[in-house]
Amino acid sequence: NQPCSIALIDLDWFKKINDTFGHPAGDEALRTFAITMFANIRGIDKFGRYGGEEFLLIMPETTQAAAIKTVDRLREIVGGLDWAAISPSMSVTISVGVSSLRANDTSDTILGRADKALYQAKERGRNRVLAA
Repeated sequence: NQPCSIALIDLDWFKKINDTFGHPAGDEALRTFAITMFANIRGIDKFGRYGGEEFLLIMPETTQAAAIKTVDRLREIVGGLDWAAISPSMSVTISVGVSSLRANDTSDTILGRADKALYQAKERGRNRVLAA
């Protein structure tokens, strides 16, 4: 009976980062992103790589409105990092799809809604957070 929200997070244009700056710079960008996320989430939150350049953030005890606010703050932090420290002129932004647990949800249904919201965020120009 507690709220729970998830966020699917995608590093925008990651293939372009690898192609432009090289795979070692892309790997360092992934590490920097992950370290930044871990430094800015709560101890009860769970964060990990979901596949490729996609990541999953699970936020127990978090309503959808609170999740959107939290993830938008994280989006601003990531976008504001000094990515040029990895490679000159590098910048990284993220797109995020948020979904909250509903009665009778399965992992597939909540992830499906978050994935659809993520796709819409990317379709609408990236560097944004959208909720299912």
